[in-house]
Amino acid sequence: MRTGKSALILFIFLVITVPIGWFTVIFPYQSAASFFKNIPKWIDSTLTKQFPVDLVISVKNGQVTLNRTSPYCLILKEGSQIGIVFDTRLDPQIKAFDTDGPYSRLCQPLFVIGKNYVMSLDNNNISIHPIPAQATFSIDQKNLSKLVSDYLPKLVASGKNLYLYAPFILILPVFIFILLNNYWYSLVSRLVLKIFKIRPGIKSSEVYGVSLFFYTCILFIQWVFISYILNHLSKLTVNLSFPFMNTILIAIACLIYFKKIPTTPSPPEAPSTDIKFKTVT
Repeated sequence: MRTGKSALILFIFLVITVPIGWFTVIFPYQSAASFFKNIPKWIDSTLTKQFPVDLVISVKNGQVTLNRTSPYCLILKEGSQIGIVFDTRLDPQIKAFDTDGPYSRLCQPLFVIGKNYVMSLDNNNISIHPIPAQATFSIDQKNLSKLVSDYLPKLVASGKNLYLYAPFILILPVFIFILLNNYWYSLVSRLVLKIFKIRPGIKSSEVYGVSLFFYTCILFIQWVFISYILNHLSKLTVNLSFPFMNTILIAIACLIYFKKIPTTPSPPEAPSTDIKFKTVT
């Protein structure tokens, strides 16, 4: 099987399955629509209404001040202990995110905003980002409400468009990734053919095309039959995998394929058209 034909089959498969999988399994359309519909209410309840009426946070030339005794925690949701800590001291507290850390009596920090930095916890790693020296602004409940009302609809609209276009944008990167990944499968398959002395001198491109076709077949079984039909529609929990599963299956499939498919005979050589002249004495 030619590489171009196998690549075309793979591309058509991805054009069909990636959008369907995106809108039905990965990020179901109904859940996404509900998220975009409720996010303004969520932000209003967790951010705007939780912001005290008399709280003013000021940033001037990258320096943070607020009209509260430092450290101060802005609780993000009523009834929870998660919030944003403001600590106008210059030195970051390394144990800020520990459950028994320096801010545990106030809340469980999601972020810590210091005098001139923002500190966060990402995968158990603390990140400290300086506030730009040119940053100058002030935030109170009125300004925050106006900011949310002005920019949130635009952000939600952009999020909707990104959600709708994302699966079609992903098709090409996924396609390229599978093509690159198939180089490994074709290499192993060619090695297996060489060990069993099947089709000596076979071209690498031919093995690549056949292995890509079988790779697509495996993806069809994994994505459509197992993930969608069995796990998503039938609500089962099926996980068919073992170490080097794809490599082994594709190598065996290529071995059987090239063993069963007869070698294409070479075309007969054309008769010689050279004309020989005999000199008569």
